[in-house]
Amino acid sequence: MFASLSITAREKGLHYILQKDCHIPAVPMHWHSEYEIVYASRGSFRCLVESREYTVSEGNAIIVAGGDRHYYFPSPDSLLTRIVFSSDILAGACCSVDLVKDVTEKLRTSSRSTEGWPEEAMKDFRDVLLWLSEQNGDSDDAAYQLAVRGGTFLLLSLFLKYSGEVQDSSSSPVSDCKVMERIEKVFTYVSENYASDISLSSAAAVADYVPTYFSRIFREYTGMTFYSYLTAYRVAIAEQELVLTNDSISDIAVSAGFGSVKTFDRIFKEKKGIPPLRFRKMMKKGGQA
Repeated sequence: MFASLSITAREKGLHYILQKDCHIPAVPMHWHSEYEIVYASRGSFRCLVESREYTVSEGNAIIVAGGDRHYYFPSPDSLLTRIVFSSDILAGACCSVDLVKDVTEKLRTSSRSTEGWPEEAMKDFRDVLLWLSEQNGDSDDAAYQLAVRGGTFLLLSLFLKYSGEVQDSSSSPVSDCKVMERIEKVFTYVSENYASDISLSSAAAVADYVPTYFSRIFREYTGMTFYSYLTAYRVAIAEQELVLTNDSISDIAVSAGFGSVKTFDRIFKEKKGIPPLRFRKMMKKGGQA
């Protein structure tokens, strides 16, 4: 599985991405080595991290540690601010490898959400997030690098300080772990076979359900239909390939599992708002149209 990351040429060297007040569609189950902080600027979203489900209300955020399986289901009118950063940002003279591991382990054993934090702590969090979103510079610019590293350290320190101190009523264990285990088999099946023809029946067989029951239970546990999930996964694969490779649009369409370039172009534009070629040009110019 993979991260659906809109990495621009400017951000590749720093391994840091900030997307401010964006409409982010439902993101299929995935994992990546980077940390991720998602803030609900407007509206709310559901998030499954490993075997725990969170509801993040407007004005709150959640953090995902590197390697955690997770996916998001934003409300239709929501705007999300998303920060994705590599542990490389933390490493260096002031932060040992052991400290990075300690940070990750502490995040995994505490509440991931800011729900229930004291208002003073939330004010500090939002101030840092706003300040970070206003920083501009190239990945090799010393001032920009220090700003990114400093702001990231502050956000992490707030999560470590407060997430272990509050009772988060916004999260709960997944209600039926056995069902989720079957659905996770389908996630794995999709991640290994997305380039091939995948039917509802074949996915249901992987989960050991009849198709009609599988269709209902998949939507109940993920918030989307199976075909919506499969399409979102393929679009995310294509998005990554458009940014990180120079492969042709037709080759990417085929490798991502779309039947034709015409179908790929239509679905990508429907999901991302712009055609694949324009998306690629925009991202390689640093995210500007």
